[in-house]
Amino acid sequence: MSLVELIPLLNSVACLTLTIAIVVAFRDRGLKQQLRALRILVSYITMTLLVNLYMVSVSGTNLQQISLVLSGATIILLWITVYKLWAKGE
Repeated sequence: MSLVELIPLLNSVACLTLTIAIVVAFRDRGLKQQLRALRILVSYITMTLLVNLYMVSVSGTNLQQISLVLSGATIILLWITVYKLWAKGE
């Protein structure tokens, strides 16, 4: 296991952790702050997903596949968050 294979996994874990932390921290804030946080998260999640897709296509190791699954979980969490904002009527 090399450092190049480990970095995308650590990035995916950091992305998922940051997404959970921001969702919890901004749960009771105003809509403007929530949308600003979501805008930043979407950029970070998109970059993480593209890096993981590239790494899976290049190396295809199990660590890269786990990173891709974590990116997928982050995207699902983001969609749940957006749906909850929409359902609240904000």
